[in-house]
Amino acid sequence: MVIPLQYEHTQPKQSTYMNKLSQSDLLNSDIKQISTPVINTINSQHLLNQKGIANIYHQGEIYQLRQTRAGKLILTK
Repeated sequence: MVIPLQYEHTQPKQSTYMNKLSQSDLLNSDIKQISTPVINTINSQHLLNQKGIANIYHQGEIYQLRQTRAGKLILTK
């Protein structure tokens, strides 16, 4: 004889502090949105030639960016 099991589903209780906060309290609070700066992203395939090498001129110096056989990038002066 098989007796079916019964489960009771209950909602998790929120903390007392969260119960006191309403959505309008959160919208009217002094919390300011922080924006992140946009960073230029360049695809390495566009930067490196068919040999996997790019020369970069930076502050009067020339650096070489190259791709290894394993696909990693190495920057040398």
